[in-house]
Amino acid sequence: IDKGRANANKVGAELLAMLGGVRLVALSGGNADNAIPREFAAMFALSGEDKLIRLAAAMDVITKKYKPTEPELSLVCSEEKTEPQALTAEDSAKLLDLIRDEPSGVVAMSKEMPGLVETSLNLGILKLGEKEASLSFSLRSAKRVEKEKLLARVTAIAKAAGAEISTRGDYPAWEYRKDSHLRDVCCSVYRDLYGKDPVVMTIHAGLECGIFSDHVEGLDCISLGPDNFDIHTTEEHLSISSTARVYDFLLEVLRKI
Repeated sequence: IDKGRANANKVGAELLAMLGGVRLVALSGGNADNAIPREFAAMFALSGEDKLIRLAAAMDVITKKYKPTEPELSLVCSEEKTEPQALTAEDSAKLLDLIRDEPSGVVAMSKEMPGLVETSLNLGILKLGEKEASLSFSLRSAKRVEKEKLLARVTAIAKAAGAEISTRGDYPAWEYRKDSHLRDVCCSVYRDLYGKDPVVMTIHAGLECGIFSDHVEGLDCISLGPDNFDIHTTEEHLSISSTARVYDFLLEVLRKI
């Protein structure tokens, strides 16, 4: 999320809103709230003799706007002769405004750890069916109070649009500890095994460590694992050789503590 990648749900809503007077039939985008959606689909009705010109112009604007971060962006549109039931133009505009008004992406960077995303959220799943529309977000922050403020912001925007909101699967904040005996042991073992200093990093992610430390006062914990690639995508994979090294490393750490 720190790379500023475009969210397909947000891009799609932006495109539809540019058309003016669109009547929505169906929307779908994303399949996991913690993964930036890269596909979005919409069925909608658009009237006016110049509708194709407006559509082409809007697609051109969107393509140019997002080309720097999404050079492979592809927009495809086809015309259907069927006449499915659609929302009114007013309700369609209200829903598109909600999608656009809700924040998504990096909200704040850490002041203590340069380059670290402190607070963010992701509009991971968007659906409009026959009876309701739903937006699913994943909220994250290294600080509890900042995540609570972000949730309040999302809630206020939703309620102003007449939407209902519910929460589930909370990721408690896991704040960085300046003093950590466990981390010191791990660094010492790493130097003994590999003859060089490890790179200790604070990352922007929702981890089980936050849940454990939230329930066990004073818990000293770290997160480690093998090399993972293309995380939260359909190409996600890990290094087998790195997995073996992590296993050997963990055994030695357990001996030391």
